[in-house]
Amino acid sequence: MDEGSRLIYGILLLVLVGSALFSRRIPMNQMIKMFLIWIGIFGIVFVLIEIGSNFFHDEQEDYTVSTDTIV
Repeated sequence: MDEGSRLIYGILLLVLVGSALFSRRIPMNQMIKMFLIWIGIFGIVFVLIEIGSNFFHDEQEDYTVSTDTIV
């Protein structure tokens, strides 16, 4: 998935959370605090997924390089 698609997907997830919080009709300061917490949760998940994908991608490259034979 390219960067533009990821950005749109992330924005849509935040809009979904924001609309759910807004529909509860809670006070604005509590809503902002909850929205920031959700942004943090999505940020942590995003970072963990990126670290995991980079870790497994690097591991596969090392394995491919180590299986080459020298003639």
